[in-house]
Amino acid sequence: MSERGFERLNIQDFRECENIMRNRLALLLVLLAIVAVPYYSPPKAHAQTTFSFGVAGDYGYTSNNNAAQTLFTKMGQSGLDFAIALGDLSYGETSPQTWCGSFKGNVNNLEIMTGNHDSGETSNPNPGDNLNFFDTPSTLVNPGRQRYCHFTLPGGSAITGLEGMEYYFDYPAAGPLVRIISISTGITFQGPVLNNSQSNPTRLGASGCSQGPGCYDVWSGLRWSYLNDPNNVNQDLDHYNWVSSAIDGARTANIPFVFLTMHKNCLTTGGGSSSHITCESASDIMNLAISKKVDLYVTGHEHNYERSKQLAFNGSTCTAIQSGTYNSACVVSATSPFVKGAGTIILTVGNGGEGMSSYGCNTGGNNQWSIPLYFLQCQSASFGFVKFSVTGSSLSASFVASSGSYSGQFQYCRLYHRLGYINLLPQELYSSGYSDGDGAERFHFGHNSLVHRPEWSRVSDL
Repeated sequence: MSERGFERLNIQDFRECENIMRNRLALLLVLLAIVAVPYYSPPKAHAQTTFSFGVAGDYGYTSNNNAAQTLFTKMGQSGLDFAIALGDLSYGETSPQTWCGSFKGNVNNLEIMTGNHDSGETSNPNPGDNLNFFDTPSTLVNPGRQRYCHFTLPGGSAITGLEGMEYYFDYPAAGPLVRIISISTGITFQGPVLNNSQSNPTRLGASGCSQGPGCYDVWSGLRWSYLNDPNNVNQDLDHYNWVSSAIDGARTANIPFVFLTMHKNCLTTGGGSSSHITCESASDIMNLAISKKVDLYVTGHEHNYERSKQLAFNGSTCTAIQSGTYNSACVVSATSPFVKGAGTIILTVGNGGEGMSSYGCNTGGNNQWSIPLYFLQCQSASFGFVKFSVTGSSLSASFVASSGSYSGQFQYCRLYHRLGYINLLPQELYSSGYSDGDGAERFHFGHNSLVHRPEWSRVSDL
């Protein structure tokens, strides 16, 4: 399948990354000739690691001719180091024990998060279709219930936060290349998951923790919205600040790639019911992710596959994504390979096996909304997952169909890393970014700066 601004991943993409890096290296060497570097310290080394993981949501178990079970098998055949389930797991079609056992029988290292069909927000016939899937505190579940989808990731870091609800981990633990942050924005927690009242809440977090980021009071009917709200209603600002700190911590630790994952969407192709046109997961947290140039913002909920262009803010003509309005100034690039650090790509991967919905994939209907203009791909014909392959210099993604024939790929170039010159200059003298939103990368050396446009480094422009 081809599209404007979309390229299939092939050897030319990798050669293009290499050429971009070589040209950037030449540029920096010229700058080094005129800038004194008396404070050089060796850059932090990353383990020379190659690994892959799969991501999808909205599974079910027996629906659509056992589509979810077919997907589990396909994941198991794809050489994944781990998988992330984006919520809405069994839909009450089987027990947590069976669902988790089937998935982990194919990909043992399974990390899961909460969807509205898991939290008690949307009821299903099976009362076990709730947080009993997760390794959550015993106070969250009825006495005697067991939980089967435990966090297991040999070689990865331990989780920080609340399992299945709000947490992050790094992979690999030594010299990590990726931090994955998972949150529950827009999710309502209620019975049978939570049965206590607001006047008698349950405290979640480390034993004896004080209420604040990472330590919350929860009750039946609570909705986590992750709002940048100074009034901190329902501790939303604490959640927002927790995410902000998790992103900043990854940057401080020099972790190249950062993912923010959740179940519900905000920016989508629109279409379908009104609930799938509006932002269900809080625009504040999406705009925070884009402002900090999180690499991938990944959701489920809509039962299709959607991929956006690369988005970023510039402080003037694009300062936030506004629901229902397209602003071309917010688009950094629509062409793969994308430049790491230039902006954020939004993915929806809700093709896990439950009934597919086209939403904005088709023309007409509610597609008078301009939101689809932010997107490059939308398909609802094939069940499957996105496989991410990570190396020290790049991240590539491909949609792997478990039934159907759809395929699509894109790549991030992590410039400078493989040739080893990302930290040739001390951090206080060097920074780069797309702060002016015109696609130009600015290298700053003290009071001097040089503008370099990424298109100048592309093979076709040499």
